[in-house]
Amino acid sequence: MRILSLHRAARPTPAGGLRRPARPWFACLWLALVCGTYGSAAHAYLDPGTGSILIQGLLAFVATVMTFFGTIRNYVRKWMTTHFSKPGNAAADDTTPDP
Repeated sequence: MRILSLHRAARPTPAGGLRRPARPWFACLWLALVCGTYGSAAHAYLDPGTGSILIQGLLAFVATVMTFFGTIRNYVRKWMTTHFSKPGNAAADDTTPDP
């Protein structure tokens, strides 16, 4: 009894050589490339409202990324100062009041 698996090994061909297993992802990629290159002209129009929405989305994305990495940087900086600061260091002491 032969066990079927998702990965097929190379099988011998009648001519004596080895045949490579089929790659369905390659066929899908080839079809997507062929369909993507044979398109017709869209004659699309971008009005000023669409352009401003695209610029607003880009600015929102940049602000989100900066906030995300800034928050991570602050957490790491706070952790580093609490774990690696020397005792009695006034810069790392969070309990000192501001003047």
